[in-house]
Amino acid sequence: MSPCRIENLNSPHPGEVFREFLPDGTTIEEVAQRLGVFRVQLSRVLNGRSAIHAFGDFEGRVTK
Repeated sequence: MSPCRIENLNSPHPGEVFREFLPDGTTIEEVAQRLGVFRVQLSRVLNGRSAIHAFGDFEGRVTK
């Protein structure tokens, strides 16, 4: 197995990366309201229990 393939297997969940960009003291509820998604859905993504594609256009909302 090539080194590149091993790196891909250990890549972080997108929710873990997204969590790093949240300002300190910001609640999941505040971020969910700003993005127009349910708090439970956002929580599942941030905790690595759900994929971002489950939101439909969630990725587009985050990149705006």
